[in-house]
Amino acid sequence: MKIVLNKFLLGFLFYSVLNAQTVNGNFQIIENNNSVFTVKLQISIQQGEVAMGNAVIRFNFNTNSISFPQNPVDNIDYIIHNLNHNDYYSSVSLSAPGTISINIAQATKNSLNITTNYIDIATIYFKVKNSTDSANIQPELQQFFSPYSSKEWALGSWNVISALTGINKIIPEKFELAQNYPNPFNPSTTIRYSIPTSNKVIMRLYDALGKEITTLVNDLKGPGIYQVRLNDGNLPSGIYFYRIEAGNFIETKKMMLIK
Repeated sequence: MKIVLNKFLLGFLFYSVLNAQTVNGNFQIIENNNSVFTVKLQISIQQGEVAMGNAVIRFNFNTNSISFPQNPVDNIDYIIHNLNHNDYYSSVSLSAPGTISINIAQATKNSLNITTNYIDIATIYFKVKNSTDSANIQPELQQFFSPYSSKEWALGSWNVISALTGINKIIPEKFELAQNYPNPFNPSTTIRYSIPTSNKVIMRLYDALGKEITTLVNDLKGPGIYQVRLNDGNLPSGIYFYRIEAGNFIETKKMMLIK
């Protein structure tokens, strides 16, 4: 099966059919008992509907706090969701230190449709190395290769949310808008923000003259730590501002694009 999977993954890199899409990600923390840290990865697309064919999803994790085995075992170290074993070959691997790859290869014409609604893709079971630091773990979606194409999908917003209750529930103590990273950037950068209570969140991007360029976030968000990825190769070099509004919390920060 591994040989077949590898052939599918190599083959799709040279098979270009679909136009680029934008994918959003959720990392839903569902367990943290100081020995096991469990994260469920969910994805959606920005608009429309598309069939998931062959794909590779990669994300980073904090190796100081959690670990993942070099040779993970299905149903022990991870579980794949919504990908019928008759229609897909799928696996999870540690592709580099601190980087996990979810490898998906379509075996039949029956495919999973991805829409604007989040769908579960995989649950990952980490071992906790530093329990005192486990609340600060922030996975980051790095790459999503599109089906049947050598092109990556554009990365939209990705959020870290918690389904935990009681003492392990991760809720920020205050509103916060972090400085984008990297800064200066070219062509993409990540913006992190925190909200301690449920609020309508609006984040907009402006040029140096104060002209609105685009809306990065416009949604009702529950308490949590969120991130949004700005990736626009059409913007010229220069100074830009991003502004968040969440209830009575309003803040603006400056960023610089250098090409």
